[in-house]
Amino acid sequence: MKLLNNAFAGAVTVASLALLAAAPVQAAPTADVVLGSTFLSLDTKTFLPTLKAQHITAAGISPGTYTTFKSGAAEAWFPILGGAVDTTSFHADFDHAGGISLTCGTTTVDLTAFDYDTASSQVTGIVVVKDAANNQAGDLSGRVPLFALTLTAEKGKTGKKVVTIGDVGLSLTSNAVTALNTAFGACASLPTSGSIPVGTATVLVFTK
Repeated sequence: MKLLNNAFAGAVTVASLALLAAAPVQAAPTADVVLGSTFLSLDTKTFLPTLKAQHITAAGISPGTYTTFKSGAAEAWFPILGGAVDTTSFHADFDHAGGISLTCGTTTVDLTAFDYDTASSQVTGIVVVKDAANNQAGDLSGRVPLFALTLTAEKGKTGKKVVTIGDVGLSLTSNAVTALNTAFGACASLPTSGSIPVGTATVLVFTK
């Protein structure tokens, strides 16, 4: 009986492989992104108080913007220059303009050219450090993983050449914390243990 079962299982496997080989390949529902925006609601319970406690202030870099409201909440938006999105799983890769500038004392750290990539579950960005006191006019630290992404697929919606992805969580990566602490030196020391939530993003893109 065991030999018969093995032979039957082998026949089924061969037949299944033959069917798979004969089946037509389905194209992934991936669309090219023409333009769009990422809207980021900054975390007001942990992220902004952490910056304040470390005497770090934030501002926007054109053409991105950063606005603080009277309620103490804050939002930032970053134009999307292009990329691609899977209209079913909402996995995506986007390039952004703009960025956030963080300042502590005489040191300013510019985080720009954000690349949103769900394949790696992170947002990378270019880090440039400026420090007038130490004659740093703009030292390039390179592209660094800045934010870890938490994607909720059911929050995505697909319309006619429009895709919306909501409730995307962002938190500072250990690489980002290390880069910022190194840049700010004695001026600020962000906590290196545990995750630091940055906020929740909503992505709106227009496709071809």
